[in-house]
Amino acid sequence: MIGTKVLSRNEFNKSGIDTNAFEFNYEPGKFEASIVLMAQGHYGILRVFLEFDDGRKIIAPVWGWQDYLGFYDRKPGDRVCLIYEQVGEKGVFPKYATTIEEVADDEEVPYEIK
Repeated sequence: MIGTKVLSRNEFNKSGIDTNAFEFNYEPGKFEASIVLMAQGHYGILRVFLEFDDGRKIIAPVWGWQDYLGFYDRKPGDRVCLIYEQVGEKGVFPKYATTIEEVADDEEVPYEIK
């Protein structure tokens, strides 16, 4: 987990943070992940760096017209559930994201999606 805010493009460029291990997700479906880092991108894109529960490190671009899927209200370390949908023949993009609230171990459900 790095910081507790969205980094500006300038802050991200100066930080020297290595994001080479992060790839795009090309598989549609529902995924649970932890937010590692968020940084502003070009043209109204927010770059969200995630670690999926299966261990993959994924970068998810989200746009202003999507209301950034609510990521500006989240912070690194938060757990999220994402829905990726097929767009066209080759594109797969995050369509929906919700925060996963962890519950006590003695509760019957593993988590609650808000």
